[in-house]
Amino acid sequence: MRLTENLSVKKINNDDRIFCQEDYATDLYKLYCCRSESSFIKKDLSAGELVKITGIAGTQKNEIFFEVNNSINIPIDIKKEKRFLELHDCDHKSFMAWITSKEGKQSFIDSKHQILVLQSTPNLRASLLAGYAEKVKDDFREQLKKPTSAFEAKVIGKNQGGFIVDVCGVQAFLPGGLAAANKIVNFDEYIGQNVKVMIEDYLSDINTFIVSHKKYLEHVLPSLLDKHDWTVQHTGIVTGCSKHGVFVEFYGQFTGLLHTSKMTSDVREKFDNRQIKSGSELVTWVREIDKDNRLVLTNFEPGSEEDSIKVDEIHKGKVTGIKDYGVFVRLKSGESGLIGKNNVKRTYEMGEIIVVKITEIKEDKIFFTEETESK
Repeated sequence: MRLTENLSVKKINNDDRIFCQEDYATDLYKLYCCRSESSFIKKDLSAGELVKITGIAGTQKNEIFFEVNNSINIPIDIKKEKRFLELHDCDHKSFMAWITSKEGKQSFIDSKHQILVLQSTPNLRASLLAGYAEKVKDDFREQLKKPTSAFEAKVIGKNQGGFIVDVCGVQAFLPGGLAAANKIVNFDEYIGQNVKVMIEDYLSDINTFIVSHKKYLEHVLPSLLDKHDWTVQHTGIVTGCSKHGVFVEFYGQFTGLLHTSKMTSDVREKFDNRQIKSGSELVTWVREIDKDNRLVLTNFEPGSEEDSIKVDEIHKGKVTGIKDYGVFVRLKSGESGLIGKNNVKRTYEMGEIIVVKITEIKEDKIFFTEETESK
C-alpha cells in the first residue's frame, strides 16, 4: 500500500511530510512539533479549568502554543485576544514579535499568566483573556478588604440602573448613582468612554462586582483639588436644580451647590424663570471647600460685602452637632453657626434639616434661632 501525503496540514517546517489522514492530524502534528524540552506528561483538561502557563512551545503565524502544567501545549489565536492585547497596550503583531524574543518569552512566563479552558471536546478551546480575568478577580476581592487601587473601566453598555463596564477584562456593573460626581444628564454619552473606578461591592448571587467612580473621587479628590486655584472664578456645568439652588460640576470631578442666597440678581432672575437648566454653563466663585470636599459656591467674590450673610436672614440648614451648650447648624450656603442653649426649645436629631433665622454675627461667630415657618 502506498502512503499519500496529507497536504491539508499547515507545516511549520517545509521539509516535514505528513501522511496521517485522520481529523486529528493537524493537532497531532502541532503537538509533536511544538512541545518543549520538558518531559511530556499526558493530562486531560476540563472545561472551566484554570491552568498555569509554564512555557512557550512555539508559534505559527498568529497562533502561539502555550505549554501549561509542564505537560500540554494549547494553541491560541492571538488575533482573537483583542481585549487582552488592549489591556497590555499592544497589537497582535508587536505582541508576537515580543513573545518570540528570548526576553519577551521569559518575561511573559515570569508574569505567571494563566489560561482558562473554555472547551475540552471535541476540540480544545481556551482563552488568555478569561485566564487573566480570573487573576484580576482575585485582586478585586482583596480590594474589597482594603481599597488602595483604582482601575480603568470601559463602558460597553447601559441598563435601567447604570452601566455595564469592562474592568481589566472583567465585566462589572457601574450604578448610575456612582458613575459621576453628580447627576448624569445623558447616559448615552458614556458609552465607549473610560472611567476611573474602585471596587465597591460583590454580589455573589449574580457573580458580579460593583464598581464606583464616586469612591475613586473620594480617595483622590483631596490631591486633585490642590491642582486648581480656587481663589479665582471657574466655569462649571449645571447638573441639577432644586428650590434652594443649583448643583454645578467642574472639570468632570468636583461638585458644588450655588444657594439662592449667593446668586446675583440677574442669576437669581434666570433661576426663578427656570432659564438655568441641566447642561447650562455657570461662572461662580468658590466660597469654601467643606469637610466632604464639596464646593460651596457664590456669584459674589468671597469675602465681599455682597457675599456676606446678614442678620435677620432666614436659611435652611442641617443639624451637625448637639452639645450641652447648644445645637450646631450648617447652612446650605456653607456657613455654620449655633442655636444657643437658651434658644433650644425641643430635641434635635443629627442630620435633621431645619429653618433658622440669623440673630447675631459676632467675631465671625453666627447665632441662630429656629423658625417654625419654612422660607
